[in-house]
Amino acid sequence: MARERVSRRRDKRLLFPKTDAPFPVKTTSTSAPRRHCAEAQARGPEAAFSRASVRSLLRARSWFVAVLALWATLSIFPCAAATDAELVTRGREIEANLDGFPKRALAELEELVVPARRAGASTRHYIESLYGQAMVRSNRTAEAQQLADRLESEGQSAHDDGLVAMAWLVRGAIQSWNGEVSLASRLAEDARALLGTSGDPYVSYWAALSAGTTARQMLRNDDALKALQEALELAVRAQSPYRRAEAMYQLSVRDTQMRQWAKAFDESQETFRQAKLAGSAFAMSKAKNAESAALQVTRDRQAGAAHADDHGVRRGCRFAAHRNFRVASPASTRMKLMIQKRTMTLGSAQPLSS
Repeated sequence: MARERVSRRRDKRLLFPKTDAPFPVKTTSTSAPRRHCAEAQARGPEAAFSRASVRSLLRARSWFVAVLALWATLSIFPCAAATDAELVTRGREIEANLDGFPKRALAELEELVVPARRAGASTRHYIESLYGQAMVRSNRTAEAQQLADRLESEGQSAHDDGLVAMAWLVRGAIQSWNGEVSLASRLAEDARALLGTSGDPYVSYWAALSAGTTARQMLRNDDALKALQEALELAVRAQSPYRRAEAMYQLSVRDTQMRQWAKAFDESQETFRQAKLAGSAFAMSKAKNAESAALQVTRDRQAGAAHADDHGVRRGCRFAAHRNFRVASPASTRMKLMIQKRTMTLGSAQPLSS
């Protein structure tokens, strides 16, 4: 028994030799691991300290990466809200110059359409409505028709009346561009009926303005007045000077047709003020055209009233004033008609026409 215990101790010493290293070292039969073990034993506590330092640095880096990822995740939410606000602000700048520079507006809107589809419903309706109008005014009616088909399909699938109304209004703008005013008027009225009183703010304004403009062209003055006043109320509610200028301009043209010259003149001046606030040079030029038309007719009426008094006697002269049988020259008549025709604008998404 004693001999067996001694042999076991000898085998144990051979298998597990004693070392001064702070960690156990496994012995193998190869020379290279023994050399590494010897070097580790020679380094002693310094090797253990360096390894602990590396582990602490790795843990610190892991914590830093985790904190950075958390910060990036939390920062997504305010950025999404800022994106909606930036889209609306950029859209208002484009809207104010869309009439005068439709191709440039179309190029700018093409960059906003994709992010707008990921934004809120109201922002998407606004940007894509401007996109459709810019297509029509740039004479890209085939692409505008494809846009209308897509909007109607998506609106029916998602039960979104705003998208369906936008599709009808884009089609109405195409019909008006092609001279089919009656079809455009019918589509605008259908869009107004679909939206009701709780529709999207911009789409409702666009529907009211289109319905009023086409009704004015068809000489349905009462319907035009009602729709244009609704468009003006929506523009005031949205605090948009450009939309107020558009609605006031159409009211000025309507009152010119109704021979309400003084009212038309006041509305044209208000149109200019609102267009100036919006920074729209094209809207300001339209306001000046409407103002010149109303002012020209007013001056002609005043001059006619002065010349109509032909039975008076010139003071200091013994001869009675003679009657004036002169007729207006054809050139003068054509000039007056041209001034009046310049104000007969078809309005949203339509060319100039009488």
